Amino acid sequence: MREYFSHSVKKELISALSKHCCEFAECYGMLICASSFSCRSISLYTENGSIAEKYCNSIKEICGINCAVYPPQSQKGGLYLCSVEDDKDRALVLDWFSHKLNDVSIRINYANFENDCCYAAFLRGAFLVCGSISDPQKNYRLEFSIQHKNLAADMVRVLFEVGINANITARGNGYAVYINESEQIEDLLTLMGAQNSTMQIMNVKIYKDIRNKANRLTNCETANISKTADAAARQLHAIKRLENNGKLEALPDSLKFAAKIRLNNPDMSLNEMCALCGMSKSGLSRRLNKLIEISKMM
Repeated sequence: MREYFSHSVKKELISALSKHCCEFAECYGMLICASSFSCRSISLYTENGSIAEKYCNSIKEICGINCAVYPPQSQKGGLYLCSVEDDKDRALVLDWFSHKLNDVSIRINYANFENDCCYAAFLRGAFLVCGSISDPQKNYRLEFSIQHKNLAADMVRVLFEVGINANITARGNGYAVYINESEQIEDLLTLMGAQNSTMQIMNVKIYKDIRNKANRLTNCETANISKTADAAARQLHAIKRLENNGKLEALPDSLKFAAKIRLNNPDMSLNEMCALCGMSKSGLSRRLNKLIEISKMM
């Protein structure tokens, strides 16, 4: 189910480690994309108790402000309510992030991103409070539910800054900033710190591709398909990780060549890739395994 996979992704993101500068940006992402962020109300409604706890803890750690929490039994719809209730406290929180009490429109203040890494942390915070993702078994869609038009447009720009192309659509009284391309979703999840969830999507996608090809060409045994898909997924995940961390280009040409062959042919078996590039099976396998070993050392 969509809700189950979203919950799994958010559980992983809650545990993601952050630099000190990124903790500030992550808190900002949660605040500005939550239910309200103004002099009248700073609040979050969520069904996830762990996210409610993280939201309140972040405000406490960054701003030194206590946030009231009302559990689901006292709220309609079974939601937690987190709220900064004192007028002076709300003014202090807004001031921490250089927002004014009389702001007419909520816009992202880029001055709150101290370093390039802070963009990813901001998006992680935003996804925790307003994001969702489809079950990859069904389709590929990740979105942020944003209440304000200008804020939604700013979110698209932030995503563009980190190499992600997103679109906006109106939904009810708000807007959805969404991504439908599986590779872009994988890149964003990895950027935000959900590498395991990225691996799940890659596993599902590769398994789908191989299964469809097998159905067209032959009645291959399911065990062989699964083995091939798992091996390809591990290799692709390792290569993506090396690429995202800027380590791939520093590797020897022989390893870069093996990485290129796998990236360009994600659904091919080892035998098919060997026939394509003219390498021996043992030689190509050894290089791909070396890429996995190097990625694990990071």
